[in-house]
This record gives sequence, structure tokens and C-alpha cells, in this order.
Amino acid sequence: MTERIKKPRAFITLGRVRVHFSVPVLLALFFVGGRGDVFAALMLSAAIHEAGHLLAIRALGFGVAEISITALGAAIKRRGLTGYRHDIFIAAMGPAFSAAAFGISYALWVFGAHGEFLSLFCGLNLILCLLNLVPAWPLDGGVMMLGELYLRYDAAHARALAFYIALSSSIALFCLGGVLFYHTGYNVSLILISLFLLFGVSRFEKLV
Repeated sequence: MTERIKKPRAFITLGRVRVHFSVPVLLALFFVGGRGDVFAALMLSAAIHEAGHLLAIRALGFGVAEISITALGAAIKRRGLTGYRHDIFIAAMGPAFSAAAFGISYALWVFGAHGEFLSLFCGLNLILCLLNLVPAWPLDGGVMMLGELYLRYDAAHARALAFYIALSSSIALFCLGGVLFYHTGYNVSLILISLFLLFGVSRFEKLV
């Protein structure tokens, strides 16, 4: 996902890259649980997704001021003022790269390159693509939705529509998470993600 919000704290700075303490904590949890392969597939999928944003930024001639990495993903702060069409393009390239990675890994699976890591990688890229198309902050879908609304409507109307679309999408995802939890008895991932998005909606004025 791309970012224009205030920097969070508790980061380790390595040049222009800032790593949140939640990343090593997440890494430790995966390895303690014996699922280092899941963490590796997740990090590779996330890196491909962010590479889409980075290449789009470079292609448009903008610089990268800082990359912040957290357990929830990465955020890229760019140099220079961008227009709404630029914002939409940059945001869209993340899901596009995830979709491409899913397509390639799925094709490899179909043609016989089976393996647990490939299966994880394939599924995670599909999830990253679909999840980031949800029109709510700080996901790419939220950035694209707001940019498109600003291009079509005046600022006040665009912001009002963006707020209600993001709120409705987050609530819908929460309900879907409830269905997932009901059928699995343990999977609360969508519920947690929807709560995170609802928190973003509550901070609407600071996030956009």
C-alpha cells in the first residue's frame, strides 16, 4: 500500500528503510510455530506487491523518500507532488503485480510444479491482490477510490462519498469475517483486518 500519513513510531531506521518492531516479533512467532515457510512466502509476496508501487513511482519520474515496513505491510513515502491520476496508477500497480505473481505461480502449479511453498505463495498473492482492492484506507483500493472521486466530484462531495464507501466496505468485510469464523471455528483474520480498516475510517480526516 502507498502512504501519505504521519509516520508511526517504534521503528528501526536503516537508511531510507524503516522497520517496525512488529516485523521481528511476527518473524519470531512464525518460527516458534514452526512455520518459517509461511513467513518467507508472505515476505516474498509483499516484496513483489511493493515492487509494483516502486516501479510505478520510478516510471512516473518521482523519487522515494522513505519505505516503512510493518507487520501489516509496507508504506512508501515519495518525493514530489503527484496528481490524482498518478496516485491511482501507483496504487493500482501493487495489486497488478500481486495478480501477475498469482497467475505465474498458478500456471506453474497447473503444469506440475507442486510444492507447499508454491501453494502458499500462490494463495498469498491472490489474497494480497483482492484485499488491496477493498476501497478503504490504507489499502490501495482506498487510494484509487479517493483519487477517482476527486477527479469526478468537488472535494467536499468526494470526501463524503469516500467516507461512506470505506465504512460500508469495512463493515461488509467484518460480516464476511464473521461468516468465515463461523465456518472454520478459528479463523479471525478477516475480522481483525476489518477492525483495522474501521480504525482507518475513524481517522479519515488524518489519513486523506
